[in-house]
Amino acid sequence: MRALYAMRSTSRTPALFRAFILAGYFAALLALGVASSGRLLAQGGEDYDFSNIPIGSTAHTYIAFGGGYLGMVPLMKYDALNHIASDSLGLASFQGPLILNGGGAFISIFIVPNVRMGAYGMSGSKMVEKTITIPSDNAAYKRTFRFSNSVTAVQLDYVFRVLGNLIVAPGAMIGGVSNTLEETQTKTQDAQFGGLLVGSQTQQNHYAKITNSSLFYYPAVNVEYSFTKFVMLRAGFGYAGSASIGTWTDGADVDIQNVPAIRSDGFAVQFGVMVGVFQNF
Repeated sequence: MRALYAMRSTSRTPALFRAFILAGYFAALLALGVASSGRLLAQGGEDYDFSNIPIGSTAHTYIAFGGGYLGMVPLMKYDALNHIASDSLGLASFQGPLILNGGGAFISIFIVPNVRMGAYGMSGSKMVEKTITIPSDNAAYKRTFRFSNSVTAVQLDYVFRVLGNLIVAPGAMIGGVSNTLEETQTKTQDAQFGGLLVGSQTQQNHYAKITNSSLFYYPAVNVEYSFTKFVMLRAGFGYAGSASIGTWTDGADVDIQNVPAIRSDGFAVQFGVMVGVFQNF
């Protein structure tokens, strides 16, 4: 891990780029939804019913558009992370769930009854830390080790009406997942700017960040309930996996070798609240 200490990274462009894409997609969906609802209201007034839309002869067609908050809890194993945290850095083990927070939007694909398309982004992190004393200068340092996980994906699912406003929607997400390892060690008292940005290998202040990206897939089943035509709750369960694992790199795109096999794969639960327009008939 001594080599890990020396790496530095300040680039956050990919994450911001993905956020802008999702924001644009969400805005486009809402604009389409608002325009569509406006036309529907204009045709039939406030009591207009979606059943007046001629979409083939399929019964119980589901029509909806909306967006909002989406969270996920991947039930990953921390073994490889704890080996680094405990054995290499002298820190405590990672414990408790990793919670990803984010959101997105979806809309019915009208040419295919009961099929929805959406785009979502979520991220979260866990950190362990400890204050240590460096014998060489008899000073206290704060050492941290953070694991971050970020997902950006599109989703297709098929809606089955169970009863009333209760639906079940099996489907799958596919996109990209990024894992990040970040380590810091900073003097707790009298920390100077010049003591952070220094090329000396004897300096006890450290910052390291490396990132790995791969293909993300998440087959799942969601259960959703609409309290009204405008608010919906979602809960689901599936398997969050990764494939085509990329190389770990630092902020200068230098490949980092011999990194432990750290992946966030595992069963996962999902939950969220959406606002928009939702109707079964």
